Amino acid sequence: MKHYIVVSYLSIFQRELKMLKYKQRVAKEEKDVYGILTNEAGTQAIFDCIKEESDGQEYTVDVFYFRSKATENKTLEKRQRFNDFYNKYNQVIIGDLLFIKNLKKDIPYKNVEKDEKELSESEYYELRVKRFAEMSRIKNVSVDAIPVNENSQIMDANKEQIQELINRLNNLKEKYSAKNEDFSIYIDSTGGPRDFSFLCIMLIKLLQLAKYNINEIVYSNINGKQDKEIISLNSTYAMLDISNGVSDFIKYGRVTSLRESLGRSEKNEENKDAVDELLKAMEQYSNKLAVCDLQDLDVVFDSIDSKMEELEKDDKIVDSRVQIMKLQFDEIRRQMAIQNPNEQFIVLLENYLGNGMLQQAVTLYNERMPYYLMNTLGAITIPNSVVNKKDDESDINYARKKLEKMLHGFSKQSGKKLAAEFIQKDSDLNDTVGFAGGIYVLKHIDEYLNGTVNILGKQENIISILKDYVIIRELRNHLNHVSENEVKCIMNDKSREFFGLEINKKDEDSNKVTTMSLFEIVEKHINIAYNNLLNLSKQEKAD
Repeated sequence: MKHYIVVSYLSIFQRELKMLKYKQRVAKEEKDVYGILTNEAGTQAIFDCIKEESDGQEYTVDVFYFRSKATENKTLEKRQRFNDFYNKYNQVIIGDLLFIKNLKKDIPYKNVEKDEKELSESEYYELRVKRFAEMSRIKNVSVDAIPVNENSQIMDANKEQIQELINRLNNLKEKYSAKNEDFSIYIDSTGGPRDFSFLCIMLIKLLQLAKYNINEIVYSNINGKQDKEIISLNSTYAMLDISNGVSDFIKYGRVTSLRESLGRSEKNEENKDAVDELLKAMEQYSNKLAVCDLQDLDVVFDSIDSKMEELEKDDKIVDSRVQIMKLQFDEIRRQMAIQNPNEQFIVLLENYLGNGMLQQAVTLYNERMPYYLMNTLGAITIPNSVVNKKDDESDINYARKKLEKMLHGFSKQSGKKLAAEFIQKDSDLNDTVGFAGGIYVLKHIDEYLNGTVNILGKQENIISILKDYVIIRELRNHLNHVSENEVKCIMNDKSREFFGLEINKKDEDSNKVTTMSLFEIVEKHINIAYNNLLNLSKQEKAD
C-alpha cells in the first residue's frame, strides 16, 4: 500500500485577500490553479501529482502542516476579510467560478443565524485541503497540524518542528509495520517564515537518512516572468546533493552518494553514457582506497581525468545535475592533484590525515614517500647498486626498495648485507635486533655515503625523515598484524629511543604514565612524519 505524506508551512492571510492564478507545472498535465493562501496552490499541485502516480492503487494521504500561533488564532476580523473579498469579486468577472463556488461552500458569506463566524488560517486551510482532495477525487486524506513553539530560538524551534514531524511519520510507519508499505514525501516549500527553506534542507536530509522517498519539492512562484507558477525544486535541491557527493568523493573516495544524487545505478549495463563511465572510473579509486591498495594511483587518476574531459565535451547530456557536477571538475582536479603528479603525494596525504583516514595515510606514506623524497624533491640519491638490478618494477616500488635496502644496512657497492663485524664497530647497536643495520647507516651516514649516496639540504632533516619512515613502516606492519601483537611489541626500547617512537603518554594532572592506544600512536607519528616532510618540501622549493 502506498502512503503519501504532504508537508507544508502555513502562511497568514494578507490584509486584502486576493485570488491568485498559477500555472501548475509540476504534474504531467499542466493546468491553471487558484488560491488565496500560497499553500493552497502548492497543495493542489501535489494532489495532482499524487493522483497521477497512484494510478488506481490503494493509498492514503496524510497532510502535515506547521502551524504558528498567528495562523491558529480565530478572529472575526479574519472572517470579515472574506466578506470583503466576496463583495469585491461580485463586481468583477470571475475567471474561475468553480473556485469561488467551492470557496463559498467552505466559508459562507454568513451562517444560518446571519451572524459572522470567527475564522483562522488553520481552519481555512484544513477545509480547503479536504475540498481539493474532493476535486481531485483523492480519498483517505487526513490533515494534522504541528504547532510551532515561537518562544524558542530559531534553531531550537526548527529542531522541535522536525522532531515532531519525524515522530508523526514514525507513528505512521509503526501503524502499518505489519504490511509491505511504501512511504513517499511531498514538500511544499512556499509558506511560512523566511528560514523555512533552511528548515526544508535539514528536513530533507533527515528524511533521506531515514530512507523516505522524497518525490517532489514544490514552490509557488508569484514572481514569474510571465505567469505566476508552481514549479518543482527537485533539481535545485539535487544540486546540493551533487555538491555533497563530489565532496564525499574528494574527502573519502566514496561514490555512493554521487550515484544516488545522479540517479545512476552501478548495475546499469545498458545505455551507458559518459556519466556512467566517469562513475565507474571513480569507483576504481574508491575500491582501491577502501582496501588500502594504493598502487597504480597514477593510472586510476589518469582514467578519472580522461573521463571528466570526455564528459566536459559531451553536450548531449542536458541533465542539470550533471551540469552542476561538471562545474566542480576543476575542484576535483585541484583538491586531488590529479593533473599535478609532483604534488599528488603530499596533497593526498594531507587529505587522508584531515579526514581521519589513518590507515590509508600510513599506507600511502610507506609506499610513496621514498619516491617523493628521491625523485620528486631530489633530496637524496641512492645508487642502483644497493639493489643490484631494477627488475621490472615501477619507479615507485624501485625507489622504496632502494631505501629499504639502505635502511637494512646493505652495502652500496655490492647490494649485500654489511658484515656483522662492521656493524659491531658501534657497541650501541647491541640489543637493536632487526634495526642494527638501519641505525648504523643513520648514525654513520657520512661513512656510508662515501660520495655515492648524496643528500641535498640539511643532513639532519633528511635523517629525521628517514627515521620517520622506519617508524611508519613498523606501524604499518603492526596494523596488519594488530591481533597478534601488543603495542609494546613495536620495536624494542633501544630501537624506539633511537628512532623516536613514543608509545607512552603522561597525564598532566596526575603525572601518571600510561601506554597510548594504537590509534593515538599512529595519529601522533604519521602527523609528525607529514609535517617533517612538508617542511622539507617547502625548503627544497625555496632553494
